[in-house]
Amino acid sequence: MPDLGELEIVERSLVIHEAKAGGRRLTKSLFRQLPDWNKVHGSLILPDCSADIVASVSYHWKECDDTGYKYGNQVSGEHIHILLSENNKPYRGTVWAGPRQRNGIDINSWDSMAGEAIAAKLARKKINGEDMPRETDITREMLYGEFRLNYKGRRIAFTCDYEMRTDLQTSIERDAVRSARGDWLSRIGQEARGRLVKVAQLQETEEALEAKVDDYIVAEDSYRADVEQVWRLVTRETPQVFI
Repeated sequence: MPDLGELEIVERSLVIHEAKAGGRRLTKSLFRQLPDWNKVHGSLILPDCSADIVASVSYHWKECDDTGYKYGNQVSGEHIHILLSENNKPYRGTVWAGPRQRNGIDINSWDSMAGEAIAAKLARKKINGEDMPRETDITREMLYGEFRLNYKGRRIAFTCDYEMRTDLQTSIERDAVRSARGDWLSRIGQEARGRLVKVAQLQETEEALEAKVDDYIVAEDSYRADVEQVWRLVTRETPQVFI
């Protein structure tokens, strides 16, 4: 066994931060009474937040994981409660670890120009007789459908309503045969084709459609970077208070 020399005990100071609000020591009860920034302002805490993040708080409570504190798919994973100050007024808030930077992008047909653009691209493929991308398991009690696309190296999960999903599944070629022999079922395919033609935005170029999707992806990547930046600030550079 090597000789490590004389054993020495060195005293180090331990700094414990304590917060006060209105001159009162911040307790768990008082922290819960502070206005919730996320609810008051109806927005997540991102780098452009007008308040200063002054500390993270070593406290969770039973309901703090409820969906009421989340914003749909915008944030996920581990979360930390924080103290903020705006114009000397204290707030409590919540920041999340996710979404992390990842390759996948979720786009709905109904909530953005990018969604309309993806729908148009799929409708064009269907009208032209091209194969549809793979559909995942039907979700939300058959009301919606989800298709997986590979777009410029990014994995896109595209969700659409039941009618569009059904139209994209309809065999236009089969219904053309039915129409030739006067089969009344061909009307279903003709109606589906008519709806797809409207969705296809034939007046737009492919480049214009792709520009809308590209803009959405750039904005989504920027948002994810903002979430990660705030999480890094809170976990690495902000003092933690114990209550």
